[in-house]
Amino acid sequence: MRSTRTISLEILNKIESRDAYADILLEEAFRRYLFKDVDKGLLTELVYGILRWKNRIDWIIGLFSSVKPARMERDILNILRLGTYQLLEARDREALLTLSSGPLTGEEMK
Repeated sequence: MRSTRTISLEILNKIESRDAYADILLEEAFRRYLFKDVDKGLLTELVYGILRWKNRIDWIIGLFSSVKPARMERDILNILRLGTYQLLEARDREALLTLSSGPLTGEEMK
């Protein structure tokens, strides 16, 4: 099964490339993959959280990157958004450790 983060990346890319709606894409993902309730919650939080804070996240990425977010490839930018959002929203050490449990790379998207 694909990781929750990989699927959230696919959804974010579809939203940007096709002007698709997050709620419809999430429902499709829930039907297609057999998620546990906790994974459904994580997927929903990642997608809606990134959409909600996209400007803030892009601003933060822009502070640390020599390439501004507006000039980045969509896949790379959304990978950075996922990591940045998870770091910002990590409320404890356990949440931070979860980030390293299955790194998301551009290679996974090929």
